[in-house]
Amino acid sequence: MQYPVDLHTHTIESHHAYSTIYEYVQIAKANGTKMFATTDHGPDLTDGAHPFHFNNMVVIPRICEGIAVLRGAEANIRNDGTIDLTDYHMTRLDIVLAGFHPCYEVLSKEKNTEIYIKLIDKYLSLEKDVLYLVPEIAMGNHLHQRLKNRYGEQLLVFHSSVTQANKKLVRDVLTYNNPEGGKRPPVVVLGTRSSVFLPMENLGLVVIDEEHDPSFKQDDPAPRYNGRDAA
Repeated sequence: MQYPVDLHTHTIESHHAYSTIYEYVQIAKANGTKMFATTDHGPDLTDGAHPFHFNNMVVIPRICEGIAVLRGAEANIRNDGTIDLTDYHMTRLDIVLAGFHPCYEVLSKEKNTEIYIKLIDKYLSLEKDVLYLVPEIAMGNHLHQRLKNRYGEQLLVFHSSVTQANKKLVRDVLTYNNPEGGKRPPVVVLGTRSSVFLPMENLGLVVIDEEHDPSFKQDDPAPRYNGRDAA
């Protein structure tokens, strides 16, 4: 199975890149890509786009010459847990990638986790679910108690060592429809790469911890996929 989609591209607004959106459309038509996201760097980077760039993305057509275009950004996660885009920008964009970049002080893994938790808190306050991906079960176990202490029953765990009954519980919670019309509380799902296939219709944030780890990529057996890229 192929997904002819590219969700991470930079235009000449990110000063290290060389192509325009129009040129990306032409390349997509030539190589069979059906959709791409334009995700220039946020303004905190020296070669990032100006905030006005993200304000003006509304002029980009949703479909350009038969190619779907998502309006997006690659934001910078600051040391205080915020990103370099405003709430106004966030409401106007289709997709926002966010990561640590070298324009800030290099932090320890423990500090990075604290920043992730601040982001999780923000999206839970917006009544959005959060998917926290880890490359290996052992790492998930290490995080589990810390997240459990903070989020209690809002934390769900999903990986290959979880029982089938617990996996069903996670799916049931995510797909629960209150017959009285009220919303269920938002949840945090802590899981390995297979968690990307969970039915998270209310998803607001995906955290990919240790995203460089090769365990996110499955080469065998089929189906083969990269959990980081799929997320």
